[in-house]
Amino acid sequence: MLLWFAALTAIDVQAAEVIWNGHYRTRALGFDSLSLSPDHDLSENLALGLDHKLQLRPTWAITGNVALHAQLDLLAGSGWGSTTDTWTDSVSGEAIDATSADGVTAGDSANTSMTNINVRRLWGDVYTQYGRLRVGRMPLEWGAGMLFNPGLDPNSDYGDTTDRIQFTTRLAGVYLVGAWDLIQEGYLNTNDDIQAANLALAYRTETVSAGFLNRYKFRTDPGFRSYTGDVWANAQLGPVHVETEIALVLGSGALSEEVDEVDISAFGALLELGGSIQEYNVGLQFGIASGDEDPTDKDLNTFHFDREHNVGLLMFEEALPTLSAETPNSTNSGREYGAARTGDGVSNAQYVKPSLGYSPNERVTLTLSALLARAAKLPAAEEADRGYGTEYDLAVRWNPYDKVWVDATAAVFTPGPYYSNYTDPDFGGGYEGTAFGGQLLATVEF
Repeated sequence: MLLWFAALTAIDVQAAEVIWNGHYRTRALGFDSLSLSPDHDLSENLALGLDHKLQLRPTWAITGNVALHAQLDLLAGSGWGSTTDTWTDSVSGEAIDATSADGVTAGDSANTSMTNINVRRLWGDVYTQYGRLRVGRMPLEWGAGMLFNPGLDPNSDYGDTTDRIQFTTRLAGVYLVGAWDLIQEGYLNTNDDIQAANLALAYRTETVSAGFLNRYKFRTDPGFRSYTGDVWANAQLGPVHVETEIALVLGSGALSEEVDEVDISAFGALLELGGSIQEYNVGLQFGIASGDEDPTDKDLNTFHFDREHNVGLLMFEEALPTLSAETPNSTNSGREYGAARTGDGVSNAQYVKPSLGYSPNERVTLTLSALLARAAKLPAAEEADRGYGTEYDLAVRWNPYDKVWVDATAAVFTPGPYYSNYTDPDFGGGYEGTAFGGQLLATVEF
């Protein structure tokens, strides 16, 4: 109703048009070995894989004041060779592999399945004389992407999405944003929905941006509430770039009917510095995500960066250590994560990442970086084992044509005592081996 009312107040009608944005990426990944132990009985050793993703982000400009946006992900994360070409036997009704002995395929392809198309986001925009109204399922983003990240980068695999009603207006040069989210719909006849109310202030110029986000998340039954405050600032001062984001999460209540009376207190911070001189550029990134001395109690103190905040190719990106499954099947994909100490995303960590880049011409950039990290908090008995280790990355970006990129990254990770001194009760220890990784990413953007 709000969207329809706002549309009635719209002015400046223009001809409708469709604007296409998006990208196609294909990615090759190789690791040896994420198990951090080449002598382990379940060591994975060399692992290779290739995947696809086509992301379409069309905008239908219906009038000068009304637009409809969507995001469709096609073959998102689908591995090369993951969908077998098949045909159906007309007598038995069985699906049969259509690849003959000489490699020639025939028959109806299972690749035409609609399961490879995901309508991920769909929302409407109405510009009124009072501000901008947005309604629907839309990307959730804020600041530097430490807390919320839409996942629009070709190397992204996740991204945050919310069902939201949002209104943005401008007062005295400051943007005021109010929004309501329905995060989880429970039973229709109970008060078990998870909702969030948001209020943000933002200031933006060509060189300086800053904002303050307030987010109150709540559920009535079982009772739960949390507050997130996030301050973000970004500045481009000549050749120097500075960006920072600081977030605090406070909450209490029941996470579920089985886990109640929890208290949440977590903190995260990010600082990025960068500068360039002729063909050279330097960068320095710091990050802090609070941890928990006792993860088994009901005081939750671990802060989690958004999974799309990628700082390396191995550390905080892949589960370490990853072992081979004793019995590989379609459910576990041949992997065992029971011994993993860290996973996808920065949490319970303090890290620093210096980098040095060189561009011999406008089409090629080489970047060398080092990622050093340790746990923010551990039980007193494990205090000496806080070091996660060090990762070195060498990345090359080649831009042969406009809108076409090829990125190659090689990584080496040396585990620290957090892994090497650890012994899992089920899978043992010895996780002190060096891990190697590589990624080749080819992207076409439009």
